[in-house]
Amino acid sequence: MAWIVLTCLYGINTLAVLAIAIANVHRPMHALTWVMIGVVLPLVGPILYLLLNRPLPMDRTSRPRARSSNSLGSLGAGSASGSLDGGVPSVALAVERRTGCPAKPGDVQVLVNGRPTYAALFKALQAAERSIDVEYYIYRDDAIGRQMTEILKERAAAGVRVRFMVDGMGSRKFPRAELRRMQASGIDCRIFFPLRFPWLRPTLNHRDHCKIVVVDGAQSFVGGINVGYEYTGLKPGVGWWRDTHLKLTGACVPDIMAVFERNWSIATPVHARGAIRQRPQPASSERGAAARPARLAGVRWAGGSGVSAAAAWGLDGEWSEELATDPSSRPVEPQEKLMVSRHALVQTIDSRPSSHVQTAHDVFFLCVSTAANTVDVTTPYFVPSPAITHALKTAVARGVRVRLLVPASPDHKMIGLASHTYFGDLLDAGVEIYQYQKGLLHTKVMTVDGQIAFVGAANMDLRSFRLNFEVGELLYSEAIASDLTSQFETDLQDARRLTQAMLAERPWFGRVTDRCARLLAPLL
Repeated sequence: MAWIVLTCLYGINTLAVLAIAIANVHRPMHALTWVMIGVVLPLVGPILYLLLNRPLPMDRTSRPRARSSNSLGSLGAGSASGSLDGGVPSVALAVERRTGCPAKPGDVQVLVNGRPTYAALFKALQAAERSIDVEYYIYRDDAIGRQMTEILKERAAAGVRVRFMVDGMGSRKFPRAELRRMQASGIDCRIFFPLRFPWLRPTLNHRDHCKIVVVDGAQSFVGGINVGYEYTGLKPGVGWWRDTHLKLTGACVPDIMAVFERNWSIATPVHARGAIRQRPQPASSERGAAARPARLAGVRWAGGSGVSAAAAWGLDGEWSEELATDPSSRPVEPQEKLMVSRHALVQTIDSRPSSHVQTAHDVFFLCVSTAANTVDVTTPYFVPSPAITHALKTAVARGVRVRLLVPASPDHKMIGLASHTYFGDLLDAGVEIYQYQKGLLHTKVMTVDGQIAFVGAANMDLRSFRLNFEVGELLYSEAIASDLTSQFETDLQDARRLTQAMLAERPWFGRVTDRCARLLAPLL
């Protein structure tokens, strides 16, 4: 009798696995992953697939709009962003047709690393007069998070409309009590796809990976930096953190605001029943290291000293009265010096799984496939699609110099393992690959032909392409591309070039582990 039951269950699982493969025939890597899960976990795998892979309702507002007749008129004009030529107008037009977002003028300041970013961000927040909109994947209740929270509360008390949105997974450790205090202080708080029972939901795998702040509808901050002490590069146990962010003003800001509004419309208000069901988390080890600076910073904010707390950090992470009274005395690393604001034409890239197109993926593919001279890519997570891999290889075949900078030790180990399986083919094709050695590399930047740059939250991996809500900026400016290329060259000084011989030195069990990790690439 038992063998009859087992045979029936085996047949049911086989049919379920076949159904999964057929349903995902247009995405063979995704299909292979779930087929493997179904084989390893009979019946459980297909059930997990049904729970986690129901498609999100299509976002009709994300459909491309009709192209404006003169949106590209300023491309190539010296007054806008230098003498842009080559394939730049065609790239901007193709992106506009794909996304519905035309290139618009704006002033852009590249912010290198956490401390300059927080200094500029806190200064802008303190000066807010009408509105503040905040959206982050990770927002921690640590030295940085508490400083920012206090600013938001103070501005809300002053009559500024403050809206605060964080991702339910990335910010799952942010205390429920603090959210309620923020709500009580006049801040409108929402959680994007909150974790709640039953936790296995179709939205579990779709995360809001955006980092957006808009102040008074006039200036915005977008990029790779979340809110947390580790982003300063001062956190014990984490060390140096290399990242890139943007400050933007001008006509491009409303497009960033529109991304926030779309995400805000589907987030869950904190006061709604069941919006935050996870248990309060115990204090983490980072509290001990950050407690003293946070308390002192809170006193200084309350005292209204007008001194940016970001400018008062010493390189050892300790509070310094000397640095607080004289911010210019704070030592800075060469990589942290502020870049000047540049005029550029800007296209906002809003990529979401509820859209009809994989926007981030298509923009990366378009930029690489149209490059004529150079492509420099910095990404912490490199798990590309076959199309992106092919675009990189064919770019080299056309004579384009392609350089890829990735971390030597990614903070997500499985993604790092999977990345190794792509390096061999790319090295054979002529792609130059460098591994960053100094610390944790979290920058997401691409420059093309010294004229186009992408800076944002999206990684060059399948999760950013297909599962996450992402935002980034395409910048058409020779000056900005030059600044970012110079920063890329600086980062290469702290990197080593990867070779086939180095890959061959990996032990056999390491190569097997790499291949196993790649099987899970569509879910990483």
